[in-house]
Amino acid sequence: MSARRPDIRVGDILEVAEGDYCFGLGRLILEVIELGRRERHTDGLWLHLRGVELQPPDGVRLRQRRLLVRLDALAIRPGPLSRRHPPEQRADERHAPGQRSPEPFDGTTSPRRAHLPRRPDWTCAGCDEDWPCPDQQARFLIRYQHNRLALLSHLGRYAALAVAELPDLSPEELRSRFLDWAGGSG
Repeated sequence: MSARRPDIRVGDILEVAEGDYCFGLGRLILEVIELGRRERHTDGLWLHLRGVELQPPDGVRLRQRRLLVRLDALAIRPGPLSRRHPPEQRADERHAPGQRSPEPFDGTTSPRRAHLPRRPDWTCAGCDEDWPCPDQQARFLIRYQHNRLALLSHLGRYAALAVAELPDLSPEELRSRFLDWAGGSG
């Protein structure tokens, strides 16, 4: 009896029904940012993970959550930062010669981390630099390339959260760190 286990990767978007995760209410949509260990329970195989809850239908990022999800009940789709490739792409087109293909997370290796804030110190979970790190800044600039005002609004919400958690930074330092690089000075 060999049931196929879902291939979940950092960056994937998961849709989980209320009864298939612990703990919360209602259907959940989540972008995976960290994969943890698997556990066998009487009702199947479960996975510990951390992700960013997304608000339907527009995908606004709400908050980070740690969850335990039932693997056989997940709806999985590639997210904007997922390392999945379109099914029509041939295996030899996916990687440059000599480049290793990313392996699916098997519970024994450490997955690639996303460049998200680690709070309350506001360092990057992916590279340990001050957040937003240069990699995340580049991702923000690409994602919001046609709507700088939305980017500044998004960053302003992060800056407002950081005010209470980084009391040693002056308002000028916070503005510089969270807004100026994105064109928010002045």
